[in-house]
Amino acid sequence: MNVIMILCDQMRPFELGCYGHPVVQTPNIDRLAQDGVRFELACTTNPLCTPARSSLLSGQYARTCTGMLECWFEPDNERIHFPNATLPEILRDNGYETALIGKWHMQPYPKLVGFDHSVYPKVNHLNVDQDYFDADRNHFIAKGFVPEFELDQLDQYLDKPHDKPFFLYYNISLPHMPYFDVPDRFRFRYGREDVRLRENTMIDGRICRNDRWFHIYIHDYLYYMDLKEGLTLPNNFDLVDLTAQYYGLISCVDWQIGKILEMLQQKGLEEDTLVIFSSDHGDSLGSHDCYNKHVVYDEAVRIPLIFRLPGKLQKGVRKDTVASLADIAPTILSLTGIPTPDFMHGKDLSGLLRDKDFQMENNDAIFENANGEIAVRTPHRMYSILTSTQDGTPKRKLENDAFRYYDMDNDPYQENNLAKTGGLDGEADALRQRLLEWDETTPWLAGSLGGSCGLGKAQRDWFKK
Repeated sequence: MNVIMILCDQMRPFELGCYGHPVVQTPNIDRLAQDGVRFELACTTNPLCTPARSSLLSGQYARTCTGMLECWFEPDNERIHFPNATLPEILRDNGYETALIGKWHMQPYPKLVGFDHSVYPKVNHLNVDQDYFDADRNHFIAKGFVPEFELDQLDQYLDKPHDKPFFLYYNISLPHMPYFDVPDRFRFRYGREDVRLRENTMIDGRICRNDRWFHIYIHDYLYYMDLKEGLTLPNNFDLVDLTAQYYGLISCVDWQIGKILEMLQQKGLEEDTLVIFSSDHGDSLGSHDCYNKHVVYDEAVRIPLIFRLPGKLQKGVRKDTVASLADIAPTILSLTGIPTPDFMHGKDLSGLLRDKDFQMENNDAIFENANGEIAVRTPHRMYSILTSTQDGTPKRKLENDAFRYYDMDNDPYQENNLAKTGGLDGEADALRQRLLEWDETTPWLAGSLGGSCGLGKAQRDWFKK
């Protein structure tokens, strides 16, 4: 079969129709879910772009495949990460063509980790007139609204003759910021009256507010890299306005999904193509007075996850299984009949896709962030420990073995930390032990480098080009 992995950026599942949102219109993603298998509870491995995306393509946790939990700048022509074969390399070795279209934001160049064909943008986020590179690092500017350019690239790739099955990794940059350069038909599709703020966006009776973060959502690099003077916010702009625009960008992603599904149908590829849809992480969007990602609350950690292969999978919703971004690679390999290598950490979900009664043995997901928090999510609980760096090495030392503990059934917005209010119980002890063992047995990449989101003068100058 062909495989298309569609990954968007910073989309949490709560605003999708198929996940229960009453307002946001996502008919194409909903149709994908209706015709496939949707995981109600799926999580990233790290609520940040580079480490999350590294986990997807490696089937490993970021600490092992890259040795870093932060974002990287532009890719290099040297493979210092990914010591083991990646998903595209394994597929290519087993007779697949491999292609990347859309966001990369990883190390190293795509060609060095298994992509024969690639068209990807510069790390800085722009939705109009963006810089792009091809597999040989030729540089060009895509004029106009770049999702349309990427869809055209996708159309051209699907149109060409394929002597082999293909693995196409298509990365949609939205609904990640910036919002300013998205067409009005999407950006202002929803009004204040449409917004349903999550309950944990209230602090002391007021809606959370942070003008600096509002600027970053609207302007992104232009604001925090000081690349353009006079950037302003509309009068009385607040979290309700911001959330309405986030809704609009989600509908833009849905429009792109609709175009992809239409192409597959028109080209006669629908029946023979496994389509997977997910996101690298979610978006805090004011919950707990937090913005962007990084934190291990559900808003930043939860992601949509849908598999569709007509006539081959048992359609429906898997409500009681916790899936992870690291599970995607071993699941693809299993569905394509390729053995999963022992170095992959993720679970093979194919049994759940083929049999509604299949039960997973390890029904949880583990994720960590650059601040040293490591958490485990089960269908009913979330528990975390806190670590810190030691001796300048990536390996951490334990600071707090009972940092957070939430009863997700009775406290879905994570407002009552049972680790602080005397609610630790036997299940908390078991989850604590699970995390301590995972931390001890999941290795860090030897000689790893610590990337950073902080950009210095050289990078600022590069952006100004």
